Amino acid sequence: MDSSERPVQEWRKQSFDFASDSTKQLITIATGVVTATVLFSKDLDSLSRWLALAAWIVLTISVLSGVAALLNMSGNLNNAADGEYRVPSVTAYGIKFFSLVQIALFGLGINSGVHFWLLCGSGKTRSRQQSDKRNLCNSTFAPIKSRD
Repeated sequence: MDSSERPVQEWRKQSFDFASDSTKQLITIATGVVTATVLFSKDLDSLSRWLALAAWIVLTISVLSGVAALLNMSGNLNNAADGEYRVPSVTAYGIKFFSLVQIALFGLGINSGVHFWLLCGSGKTRSRQQSDKRNLCNSTFAPIKSRD
């Protein structure tokens, strides 16, 4: 191996490291959002529950796509090491497809979560029967009750 090939290999290695780290960060954030909202979701009304459920499903599929992207990265590197591929690439079809799906679903899931939090904060999700119950909306957005 001459010296001209070495920087290219280091560059390719770093591109896999950066792609892997970005994928792991999105997986971590998505699982954290799902966990946090599940923990506080027992007293939600039906609209909030449906928005939260939509966010959970989309973020869970985003996490699974991220895992598939990581598996494709390791498979791509393994195939290059075995000589099946000439050079490994983060732009291989499987890596690119699952990464794009993960990013798109992550954005959609966060968007659903933001809509949930906005509805929750505006008080539109509470019914009159639940007005005396303490729910996620009250404890998150209105911890201090006003004096009426």
